[in-house]
Amino acid sequence: MEELHIFNTTDVHGELNEGFFGAVQMMDDYPSTLRIDNGDFFAGRPFATFGRVKGGKSPLVQTANEVSYDAMIPGNHDFDYGIDWLKKQVKYLDAEYLCANVYDADWDLLFKPYKVIEKAGMKIGVVGLVTEALNQLIPVKYHSDIRTRPVNDVLPAVLKELSYCDLIIVAYHGGLTRDPNTGAVWSYSSLEDNAYEIVSRYPEIDVLICGHQHFINSGTHPELGTAIVQPGSHGQAMGHQMVVDGQIVSNQIHEFSDTEDHYPKGYYKWLSKPIDLEKVDKYISKRYKADLIFVDYHAATIGELAAEMDHPFPLGRYLIKGFELIELGLIEGVKDELKLYSVIASPGLIPTTYLVKDYLINLFSDVMTEISVK
Repeated sequence: MEELHIFNTTDVHGELNEGFFGAVQMMDDYPSTLRIDNGDFFAGRPFATFGRVKGGKSPLVQTANEVSYDAMIPGNHDFDYGIDWLKKQVKYLDAEYLCANVYDADWDLLFKPYKVIEKAGMKIGVVGLVTEALNQLIPVKYHSDIRTRPVNDVLPAVLKELSYCDLIIVAYHGGLTRDPNTGAVWSYSSLEDNAYEIVSRYPEIDVLICGHQHFINSGTHPELGTAIVQPGSHGQAMGHQMVVDGQIVSNQIHEFSDTEDHYPKGYYKWLSKPIDLEKVDKYISKRYKADLIFVDYHAATIGELAAEMDHPFPLGRYLIKGFELIELGLIEGVKDELKLYSVIASPGLIPTTYLVKDYLINLFSDVMTEISVK
């Protein structure tokens, strides 16, 4: 009897203190494993930002190599620092870095679309895919450098090339809008989150790993029997498929917590450095054009700023009249009290009644990359 354990993480974001090494220990407890990361590994949390601003190779590359991933794919946040930075990190990786639907400005694939890995007497095809909404999620300055094709434009040819494989795994950095067990609709269909639709359209897939939403889900497609897994975020959960004699016999999620500190001393030294809030305000004013900008930060150090900006939507755009800004105490007077002002503000300063856009961004990373406190 040949046994293989497929382990998958997603949306780690450089967070190593919330359970990630518990997941690694479980991987190490099994003799025959295939290890896959589903994207957003290199950006997102303050330690990932530290790895970016200090220059050179991110310490998260060493972490990935210590885990001995067999394959990794990019998530949308892995492009936060541009193609050149990401490709530089990939050069240092021991894992295969895969993505079948992301290209450079000349429409050349940035990474290999798939890899065939032989384990437990099987040929296993591993395909990487990123959400088709990638260009809506990366910094505007990189929009002209990165191109994304729809999954349905690229996957049929890839699956045909892998038709000789005993097992096909698709790692897709996107999420779910349907219950993986029943197909019941949870939310409106989304360009970002097409995991269930991919499985339903391509019965050749044996395992589909998804992520992006930071949710924990696992299930089996009710008609096709495809294993679907969405293993949370920040190392707090890990997907696990057990394969015996070529057949998937279980598909589950393991959850972890951690009380140990896994970060180097240099990271804490960096967090303790002073921060110039005038530079922070200047960056936000330059990056987010508006009639008025109100941000409410009081941090004295980088670490304190990271804590203040630890919010999924750290900035919002509001449309609000001048006299209403005065009533809220945000400003003493304006030239035209009846004018409708476009305002950028941090959360809690202006009621959501006036909100027209939430920015789903890693503002801390954006700021620290721009003002370069190494």
